[in-house]
Amino acid sequence: MTDHTIVGTVKTLPSVYSPQLDNSRDILVYLPPDYETGEQRYPVLYMHDGQNLFDEVTSHTGEWLVDETMEELSRTGYPAIVVGISNRGEERIHEYSPFEDPKHGGGKGDQYLAFLIETIKPRIDEEFRTLPGRLHTGIMGSSLGGLISLYALFRHGNIFGFAGVMSPSLWFADQAIFPFVQQAPFTPGTIYLDIGRAEGVEELMDVRRMCALLVDKGYRPGTDVLCVEEPMAEHGEAAWSGRLHSALRFLLEHPTQSPPLVAVSQGVPVSVRELRPGDPYPLGATWDGEGVNFAIFAEHATAVELCLFDGPDAPTESERIRLPEQTDQIWHAYLPGIKPGQLYGYRVYGPYNPDQGLRYNPAKLLVDPYAKAISRRIDWHDSVYAYTIGDSAEDLSFDERDSAPFMPRSVVIDPTFDWGDDRRPRTPLHNSIIYELHVKGFTQLHPEVPRQLRGSYAGLAHPSVISYLQSLGVTAVELLPVHHHVDDRHLVERGLRNYWGYNTLGYFAPNGRYSSGSWTGHQVTEFKSMVKALHAAGIEVILDVVYNHTAEGNHLGPTLSMKGIDNPAYYRLVPDNLRYYMDYTGTGNTLNMLHTHTLQLVMDSLRYWVQEMHVDGFRFDLASTLARGLHEQDRLSAFFDIIHQDPVLSQVKLIAEPWDVGPGGYQVGKFPVLWAEWNGKYRDTVRRFWKGDEAQVADMAYRLAGSSDLYESTGRKPTASINFITAHDGFTLRDLVSYNDKHNEANGENNQDGDSHNNSWNCGAEGPTDDSGINALRARQQRNFLATLLLSQGVPMLLAGDEFGRTQRGNNNAYCQDNRISWVEWRLEPEGQKLLDFTRKVIQLRKEHPVFRRRSFFQGRSIHGLQVSDIEWYRADGQEMNDEEWNSGHMRCLGMLLNGVIMDEWDERGQHLHDDIFLLLLNAYHEPVPFTVPGTEADPEWEMVLDTAVADQTAGQMYRSGQQYPLEGRSLVLLQQRVPWRPADDDGEATAANKG
Repeated sequence: MTDHTIVGTVKTLPSVYSPQLDNSRDILVYLPPDYETGEQRYPVLYMHDGQNLFDEVTSHTGEWLVDETMEELSRTGYPAIVVGISNRGEERIHEYSPFEDPKHGGGKGDQYLAFLIETIKPRIDEEFRTLPGRLHTGIMGSSLGGLISLYALFRHGNIFGFAGVMSPSLWFADQAIFPFVQQAPFTPGTIYLDIGRAEGVEELMDVRRMCALLVDKGYRPGTDVLCVEEPMAEHGEAAWSGRLHSALRFLLEHPTQSPPLVAVSQGVPVSVRELRPGDPYPLGATWDGEGVNFAIFAEHATAVELCLFDGPDAPTESERIRLPEQTDQIWHAYLPGIKPGQLYGYRVYGPYNPDQGLRYNPAKLLVDPYAKAISRRIDWHDSVYAYTIGDSAEDLSFDERDSAPFMPRSVVIDPTFDWGDDRRPRTPLHNSIIYELHVKGFTQLHPEVPRQLRGSYAGLAHPSVISYLQSLGVTAVELLPVHHHVDDRHLVERGLRNYWGYNTLGYFAPNGRYSSGSWTGHQVTEFKSMVKALHAAGIEVILDVVYNHTAEGNHLGPTLSMKGIDNPAYYRLVPDNLRYYMDYTGTGNTLNMLHTHTLQLVMDSLRYWVQEMHVDGFRFDLASTLARGLHEQDRLSAFFDIIHQDPVLSQVKLIAEPWDVGPGGYQVGKFPVLWAEWNGKYRDTVRRFWKGDEAQVADMAYRLAGSSDLYESTGRKPTASINFITAHDGFTLRDLVSYNDKHNEANGENNQDGDSHNNSWNCGAEGPTDDSGINALRARQQRNFLATLLLSQGVPMLLAGDEFGRTQRGNNNAYCQDNRISWVEWRLEPEGQKLLDFTRKVIQLRKEHPVFRRRSFFQGRSIHGLQVSDIEWYRADGQEMNDEEWNSGHMRCLGMLLNGVIMDEWDERGQHLHDDIFLLLLNAYHEPVPFTVPGTEADPEWEMVLDTAVADQTAGQMYRSGQQYPLEGRSLVLLQQRVPWRPADDDGEATAANKG
C-alpha cells in the first residue's frame, strides 16, 4: 500500500454539495506553514483535479506536488492557500468546458464555475483567513482544467485576478475558446500559459496562437502574461509538477497586476493620444513648451499608469495611460500637447504583501513625489487606505475601492518666472537675526493686509508686513513648513487642522492653502513673488523642512504617494518584520535615507527650492533622524557627506533640530561643520536661570558666550548655536512667564499632549491676572529673556509675536489650532507696545556692536579658570569669579565683561574690528543685589544702556568703577564703557587711547 505523501497542512471539506450541478465532492484546502500561529490573510488559488494535487494515494495519474511546492514558496515569501476541487471522474469533461463538443460533450462549465464562485468560495472565505478580493484570487488547472481556467478569467473577471493555464485543451469544441477570448473585453489580470513541445505540433501552435492573441489584447509579455514552452515535456502530471514552482511564483509575485473591479467597471478609456518613450530624467512632470515628460521611480512595481484629470473635482480620471518605458527602475513617457495646469496622478501595480514590505494597490490614486504643485486637500474616506478599514486582518486585508474621488492631484506647472534683478541677501550667520513665523498665522489678522491676501504668501509679501519686519530689525524669516501637507484624519474629524504643517505629502510643492489664488499652479508663482519681495527688503527666507517622515503614517496609515509607489525604498522598515516601520519621529514612519533614490529625492528637493524658488536656507525638523545609519548614531549618514560636497547646498544656511524620539536621538553639539543647530541646551539653561533654579551660573556662562563646550571641539564657531528661548513648539514668551502648567484642552486630547516639563514660572498666578505686581514681574521677565537672547553670542531666533507679548492661552502644543489661539494678534495693548519698543532697541544695539556677534570663540579658551582679556566673569562684589563660585549651587547673580578693544576679528572687507567694552549684569535672585562695577578709578565711566527692571528707562546714567549698581531682583543690566580710538598701527591693529 502506497504511503500518503502530504506535506504540511491539508484539510478536507468532505462531500461538499453543489446545487448548481446536483452532485457532491471533497474539497481539499492547503494552508501555509505559519497559518496556525499567525494572523496573516492569504491569497487563494483554486485548482481543478484536486485529488491529484497533494497526495500520491488519491492521485489517478501522479501527484502535482502542490503542497511541497507551496511549502518552499512560503519560505521565500510567497505563501498562499490552495483549494483543490476534486473532479467527478466521468463528469470531468462536461464540467471543465463551457463549450459543447459534438463528439466529446462538455457544456457544463458555467454551472461548474457557479459552484466554485457561489458555493465553495464563500465557504472558504468564511472559514479561513483569505484575501477575498479578485486581485488575490486565482484559478489554475491543466488540460481541460487549463481551458476552464482561461475561460474563467474572462468570464468572471470580477472574481479572478490571475489564472494558471497549463497545457490547455484549446482544440476542444472546434477551438471555441479563440473567438470567445477575441470578443471578450480586455480583462486586466495575470496569466501563466505553457505547453510541452512533446505534446504535439498542433497543440504547440494553438498555444502560440493564444499567446499572440493575449498580447494583441494588451497583455504585456513577461509582466501580464508569461508564455512558456518546455522543450522535452509531455502531457502529464510529472511535467506539470516540474513547471509548477515557476508558474506559481509568477502568479503569486504579480497578484496586483490587475486594477480593482471598481476601476475596471468605470470603463476609463485607454488613451489614444500620441505617446512617446520620453526620458527617465528629470523625475516628475516637466513641461518643455510643447508637451510634458513624465518620469517616476518605482523599483519593485510591475506597471505604472498615468492618470489625467479634467479638473480638481473630477471624481476619476478622463484618461489612463500605461507608461511604456522603464529605464533604471524609472517609468517614463512623453505626451505631446499637455500643458501647464494639467492635473494628474499615478496608479502603480505590483504585489500587495505587507509582510514583505510591499503595499501596491492600483485602486489607490497616488501623488507624484516630484509634483511641483498639488491641487486640493484630501477628503478623508476609507478608500484612501490600501487595506479595508475595520477588517480584523487590518493592513493584511485589501481594499479594492477607487480612492481617486477623494485624493489630491498633482499639477503640471509652468516654471518660468521673471526674477528680474533678484539677489540673495547672503547675510552672514553672525549678523543674522532669525524670526520664526507661520505664513498664515502671521498675516491672518493683520489689519493693513487686504482681506483677500491675508494668510497667504502674497500677504507675507505685503509692504506693510515687510515694513514691520524691517523696523524690527530681523534679517531672515524662518517659515514653518510650506511643503504641501496633509491634515491628519483624526484632527479633521474633530474639526481641527494640522496648522503647523509637519505632515508632508509633497517635498517640491508649496502648500496651496497659502495661495491667494487657485491651487492649480498659482501657489508656485505666488511663493516666488514673496521671496523676491523679501529679498528686495534685505530679508532672507529659510524653510522649516520635514525630510524625516511623511503623512502616510505607519502600517495602518493611508496610501497617498510613496507607500504605494515603492514602500521598501522610501521608508525604513523593521528588518526582521517588514510589515512595520521604524519610527524615530513619533509619527509612524521614517524616510529611508539609506536608499539611493530616497536620498536623491531629498537632495533634488533641496536643490529645487534653492535654485528654482531662491530660498536661502533650511531648518531640518528632527534632523537626528537623517543622521541615523544602521540604527546607530556613531557615524553620519551619506546625507551629510553629500550636502558638504554639493556646490549649491553647501552654500546656503543649514540648521538642524538636533534631536528625534529614537534611542540616542538627542544630538545637540554633534553635527558637522557647515551646520548650525537649534541649541536646546541654551533654551533650557536660560529658562532655568531666570526661573531661579540653583546651580545654573556655569551653564549660563557657556550659553552667553556661544556654547563653546558644545561646538568648539568640532571646529565650529559660535554661529553654530541658534539660540532661542521659545519656538512654535511650546509656550510663547508671554505664556512662559504666565503658566506653570500646559493648558492644551482645546486640542481635544484631555491635556495629555505637549511637553509637561517647560521650565516655566507663572510669577505667582496661573494665567491672566489683575495683580499689577505679578503683571509687572511678568513684563520684566520677558525683557530679561529677550535681552539675554539678543546679547548672547551665537545666532538669535525670535518667535513671531514674542516681541509684543503674544499669548496662546497656555497651550504649549498648538499644532492643530488654525484659529486665534495661534494667529498673531496685531492690536497691541500699551504693555505690548512697550515690549516691542524694547525689543527693537536691543536688536539695534546688537547690530551696532560686533562684540555681541563674534565669529570666533573668546580666544578659543575655557570660559573660566584661565586669565583671558576679551571676556571676564564677575561676582557681585566686583571680583572675578573663582572655581568655588562657579560650582556653588546658590549663585544666581553674575557679570560678564566683553572687551571689544581686543576682538582679534576682521570684517568682510578685511578691516580690523573693534568695539566698546560692555558689562552685562544678570540677577536671578528675587531680591536686589548691589553689584560693584569692576575696574579701577582710572577707567572711563560706564553708561547704563538698558535695565530690564525699568519698563520706560532712558539710558545715560553714568557709573564709575568701584561704584555699586542697584541691580534689582530678577533683572538684567547692560553697561557700556565707550573707548576713544586712534588710527591703526603699522601692523594694521587699531588701538584704544585707553583700554581700561
